[in-house]
Amino acid sequence: MKAPIVVLTMVLLAGRANAQMNYPTNLPTESGYTIQQNAQPIGMSASRIEEISRDAQKQNLADGLNATTRDIVSKNIQGATDQLISGKNVNIAARIGSETNIIDQHSVNVHISYDARPIGGILNVRVELLPVFSGIGSAVRPTISREFAEAVDNFDDEFIAQTILRLTKELSENFAAKS
Repeated sequence: MKAPIVVLTMVLLAGRANAQMNYPTNLPTESGYTIQQNAQPIGMSASRIEEISRDAQKQNLADGLNATTRDIVSKNIQGATDQLISGKNVNIAARIGSETNIIDQHSVNVHISYDARPIGGILNVRVELLPVFSGIGSAVRPTISREFAEAVDNFDDEFIAQTILRLTKELSENFAAKS
């Protein structure tokens, strides 16, 4: 009877000795990732994750707004001064945002008009960011917009382009900061 008790005691003591040994806490896996034992789980609520992803989406949209506006202005601004002086308005539009989800798509619209006066005139430049889809049967209003209206004696395509880019930069900064 003593032999089984001795064997049982040795097994229990050996088990305790192994439990007290210091094993590495980071165990490598075949995929190259490490598994950390006794790590505290990172707690984050679903609403916090949604907030982070919404903020990231807004920042990406704001960055895309600047890049897209630079591109459409460089392609479409040539000859705008002549059109405005002849009494025509200039409208430029482009889509930005997700290509797969229409709810995440926005349109950047640039409206330029010139009201000639006896000396000079009033140049009006408006940059708007609109959702492409806001629901069936609902009116689409700009999410955010910026406008420049000023009496000018002389202007050219370069002045108009710089004004559009400045307004777009202000618009994207305010859109990214808006909650």
